[in-house]
Amino acid sequence: MIRLTPEILLQAYAAGIFPMAESADDPELFWVDPKRRGILPLDGLHVPRRLRRVLRRGVAYERQIPEAYLARLADAYTRFFYQYAEAPLLIVNSERLNFVDNPGHVDLLLDRIRGMRGPREFFNLGSAA
Repeated sequence: MIRLTPEILLQAYAAGIFPMAESADDPELFWVDPKRRGILPLDGLHVPRRLRRVLRRGVAYERQIPEAYLARLADAYTRFFYQYAEAPLLIVNSERLNFVDNPGHVDLLLDRIRGMRGPREFFNLGSAA
């Protein structure tokens, strides 16, 4: 079995590979080196909403995360992906997506991914779904 340390994981990510298991219950990991790569940054990250989710989860160390830090993190995330050009990029507005309560949203997103033709595209569910 692979014993992952933060150093090994960072080196693997830098090399473009990542560990994976067959299921959440499987203790065995294997390395994945995908042939096709793409990025799906989630647009529409709203810090107060994210902070409410963190507080609702009740994990002690997460409750100590300052809202200003989350705002800076969201800003850095947005700036990074809007300049990213190393792989195809589908920018997903997640504001109205709900994969838990509406499994059809997963299908819509997968269809959009399959239909990508350019290096940078956008997915916005809109107000009617």
